[in-house]
Amino acid sequence: MTKTNELNKIKKMYGENFIKLCRELFPTILEQEGKLYELLNSLFADNCKTLYDDIINNNLESSFKN
Repeated sequence: MTKTNELNKIKKMYGENFIKLCRELFPTILEQEGKLYELLNSLFADNCKTLYDDIINNNLESSFKN
């Protein structure tokens, strides 16, 4: 999976704002093709468009990063 395909897949599943957050929080993981998608897919439900809002509204950015 190329980096662009990975980002598009994550964007489709979790939304535009979520992928922006991932770019900010996980630049190193994004260097490893497919790794971020694999991690997210194993931890969260597909098509969870509210995940970004849940993280931001509850000030969980640092917990999410960890």
